[in-house]
Amino acid sequence: RVLDDPAPNVWMLAFGENGIEYEILVWISDPESGVTNVKSDVLIRLWRLFRENDIEVPLPQRQITMRSTPPA
Repeated sequence: RVLDDPAPNVWMLAFGENGIEYEILVWISDPESGVTNVKSDVLIRLWRLFRENDIEVPLPQRQITMRSTPPA
């Protein structure tokens, strides 16, 4: 349902804590039919392209340091 004209566009929004944040902009001809399914289709396609091109999504990592342990 994504239109070719006007063409989709991608904007870089910010450097996030665990990656780079983008916004994907697309036009559809029938928004009255809902947009959530279009968003899902676009994100699934993006996920597949990531896998096909060996792009991994970074996951948050936390380091926990224990200074002492309580007596047993």
